[in-house]
Amino acid sequence: MHRPFPSPPFRITKSAYGAMIAHCLREKPIEACGVLSGTDEWALTCWPLPNRLQSPNAFEIDPADLARCLAHIGAKGERLCAVYHSHPTARAVPSREDLRHAPHDLVYLIVSLRTSLPVVRAYRLIDGKAWPRALVVVDG
Repeated sequence: MHRPFPSPPFRITKSAYGAMIAHCLREKPIEACGVLSGTDEWALTCWPLPNRLQSPNAFEIDPADLARCLAHIGAKGERLCAVYHSHPTARAVPSREDLRHAPHDLVYLIVSLRTSLPVVRAYRLIDGKAWPRALVVVDG
């Protein structure tokens, strides 16, 4: 299968990236989850959300928590641009569950915590396939 479309790098500010990593480390050994908002292909703000499963190998965001978060994102003049979650003991590669349940119109970031330094990878998940995206951390 060929790549469905060319994908420019996904950009995230250092502050949003740092907040995402800090959230994932705080939640370890359970999977952390949250969303990123911004404009176009820029993630400007990290929004940590509770994992209602409290599981080390699965996550679920409560729809009511997400609705409140989306209201805050809109009030800030931003839009939802990515979903993230951590893999406390696995690589930063989408699992079968990730492929089955991920939103198709957003960038999907996975933070692996299996080594001493977190590893972050970005993807577009389309029709059960993971398409890697370049991830660029920028000042801000």
